[in-house]
Amino acid sequence: MLHGFSEGLESEHGNYAPFTLRELRSKQYDYWALGHIHKRQQLATHPPIIYSGNTQGRNSKESGPKGCELVTLTDTKEQIDFYPTATIRWEKFELSIKGLVSLDNVYTAIQQAVMCKKSTAYNLFVSIDLKDAETLLEGIRKKITQGELLEALQQIAQDDHFVWIYQIEMVAEKKENEQYTRLFSEEWQKALLEMEEETTFNELTNSFFDYTEISDLLSSRDSSYRYKIIERAKNQVKSVLTIEGSDEIEN
Repeated sequence: MLHGFSEGLESEHGNYAPFTLRELRSKQYDYWALGHIHKRQQLATHPPIIYSGNTQGRNSKESGPKGCELVTLTDTKEQIDFYPTATIRWEKFELSIKGLVSLDNVYTAIQQAVMCKKSTAYNLFVSIDLKDAETLLEGIRKKITQGELLEALQQIAQDDHFVWIYQIEMVAEKKENEQYTRLFSEEWQKALLEMEEETTFNELTNSFFDYTEISDLLSSRDSSYRYKIIERAKNQVKSVLTIEGSDEIEN
């Protein structure tokens, strides 16, 4: 057994007690059971070198099946069996709402999608990305980004095997809203570039990490994390401004 970090492995966890696969193989052990990385992954087959991951995802970054590995060794082979143990699983999926117009239509589509995810083996905490939302009116978009739709869905009664929606987001469209960028295109782009700089981003978000209740959820500050936060901020700004009517903007 070894609690450490495999060099060259991409992970959000710290570089604690680093090692290489060559070092492990040189010991000529039959099996390495690794700890420290919470994501389940097999680094080698002969001998098996395996991170079993943790037995229960703690937050949204630890999604998917969680459990333990049963490794049976004989003189001729290794048998590896995964046993799920998590009572709650974190998942994220995209849902196309192409052609939908009303909030009721979106509400129904999400309900149907969630029912397909339901399982009798575990409970679910779900994050949903809504895409293909071009036909939605700006007022409907605002209700979604401000959390009204999420609040309504969370009022649905749950049974012993529940699906709890903790987040709904609108997937950013490939093209910026031209009406929106005409207002202050240079200032808008300048602000975005400044926010994408790691130093500026960290200065503005450092206070979030002072709260122990949410620090685990914000442990990563990599480029992917910054991108997600900036995209959410962009959508929130658009929702607050609620820009409609090209004639008014052009004038």
